[in-house]
Amino acid sequence: MTETETESLIRTYYAAFGHGDREAMLALLAEDVVHDVNQGPRERGKAAFRDFLGHMDHSYRERLTGLTIMVDASGSRAAAEFVVEGSTWRPTPACRPPAASATAWPRAPSSRLRRAGSPG
Repeated sequence: MTETETESLIRTYYAAFGHGDREAMLALLAEDVVHDVNQGPRERGKAAFRDFLGHMDHSYRERLTGLTIMVDASGSRAAAEFVVEGSTWRPTPACRPPAASATAWPRAPSSRLRRAGSPG
């Protein structure tokens, strides 16, 4: 992917997050996606990420602001930085402390994201 294509992929992913379109988010992930959960374990695979999204939707109401995307010239490495605004909706024992800001390090060597950091 080119630098422009990688940035577009990441912007599309975060736009889907902003619209609450979890299926669109999942469609942009590789089957073997690696997810580094904020203040949690590393998870692997799209099924685990779908479960994570279900937990997030049940427990939190969040939106991201100040999205900044950085992509290297090869288009194979990128980072996204943003501020998380929101609240815990239905706390569970698995809830994590609220995040004030976050950085994700998406890897996009193909047309799907292969690594994702969680916003919350």
